[in-house]
Amino acid sequence: MNRLFKGSSHLIPYVNRITIKGQRVDYLHLRGATGFIGHCLNIRTLEVDAGWVGAWSAISQDFVISNLKCVEKLVVKGNFPVERLKELLQGLPVLSSVELNQCYRSTPALSNTTPAASTLRLQELGLSRIESNDALLAFLTTAVDSSHLKILKLAWLIGAPLESSTVQVLKKFVDMHGNHVKCLTLFGVSTSRSKSGMNHHCILHNLDTNAAAVGVSQLAEALTSLGNAQELTILMSLNIGMYYYSLLDTNVTVPIEPVAALLSSMALTSLRNVIIKLALRVDQMGSKEHWEAINSVLCADQRFPNLLSVTLEVTLVYFTREYLLRSEAYEQPDFYVSEMTSQIHSCMPDLLSSGKLNAHVTISTGWEDRMLTNVNDPATRW
Repeated sequence: MNRLFKGSSHLIPYVNRITIKGQRVDYLHLRGATGFIGHCLNIRTLEVDAGWVGAWSAISQDFVISNLKCVEKLVVKGNFPVERLKELLQGLPVLSSVELNQCYRSTPALSNTTPAASTLRLQELGLSRIESNDALLAFLTTAVDSSHLKILKLAWLIGAPLESSTVQVLKKFVDMHGNHVKCLTLFGVSTSRSKSGMNHHCILHNLDTNAAAVGVSQLAEALTSLGNAQELTILMSLNIGMYYYSLLDTNVTVPIEPVAALLSSMALTSLRNVIIKLALRVDQMGSKEHWEAINSVLCADQRFPNLLSVTLEVTLVYFTREYLLRSEAYEQPDFYVSEMTSQIHSCMPDLLSSGKLNAHVTISTGWEDRMLTNVNDPATRW
C-alpha cells in the first residue's frame, strides 16, 4: 500500500475520506496499511462497514480511535457491534456528522446507556431502522448536545412493527433536541416477507397495510416537537425484493400511501420547503385519493402556514425485460410518464395554481437509480 503512493506522495494531503470494511482478513493487518493511513493527516470522513456477519475487530477499533482523532463525519454500516459503536462515538472527539445505517438480526441492546463525560456536538444525525434501535436512540438522547443539531435523518421499514416504546424514545429525543433542527429527512422503504420469512437483504416483516398506516401516523406524531424545522424531505423507496413481490400480491403498501399518512399527521408551522421523492412501479402509481390527500394537507394553512415550495420527484420503475416478456400488459415507457404527470396535475390543482408545486417524473429501466435502494444502505441516498 505504501508502494502505491511512493512516487506520488504529493497526493497524500488530498486524501480526506477512508472506508474500512470488516472482513475475514482485516485490512489493517496488511503490510503497510497502518503506515499509509497514518500519513493521511487530512482524513475527515470515515466509513466503517461490519458487513452482515458483524466483522469488526478490536484491532480496527483501537486503530481508528487512536489515529483518526480528526474525523468529523462517521458513517456506520452493517451488523456493527453495538457496544463498540458506543465506544467509537465517544472516542472521536470532533465528530459533527454521524450516519448509523446498521442492520441487525435482532433488536440490539446496550449494557450501559449512560453517556461518557464528553458530549457529542453533532450538527447532523442520521439513524436507520429506528423501529429496532431503541437502545441506541436512548443513548443518543443523553449523549448529544442539542444546541448544535441542525439536520436530523430517520429511516425505517414501512410495515415493520413500531412499538410504543420506540415511539416514546423517539418522542423524548425530539423533545430534547428538536428545537434546533432545521432540516428533517424521513426515509421509508417498502418491504415484504418471502415464503421463507427472509430475503437477501435483512430480516423483514409481514406487510400489514393497516399496521403500516398506524405506524407512520405514530412516527409523525412523535416528530411534532420539531417546531422550527424549515425543510422536510420525504423519500419513499422500493427494494428489489418488494418490486417482484408486488407482482404476485397487489395488496401491498404503495410508497405514496405513507407520504399521505405522514403529512396528514404532522403540523410543522415553520416549514418552508417540502421535498418528496418516490419510487413507484409503473402499474402501481397510487390511488387518486392519496394524491389528493397530499394536495389538501399541504394547502392547509393551519398545518403549514409558511410553506413556500413543494418539490415532487417521481421515479417510475420499468423493467425492459418484463416488457419483452409481457408486452401485452405493458405500454412504452413514455406512456407511463404521461399518465403519472396527468394524475399529478389532476389531483393537485391547488398546489399547482398557487405556484408552489414543482413536479418531475422520470422513468428507470433498471436498479441503477439512487431511489431503488438496498434497504440496509440509505447512507448514500439521503
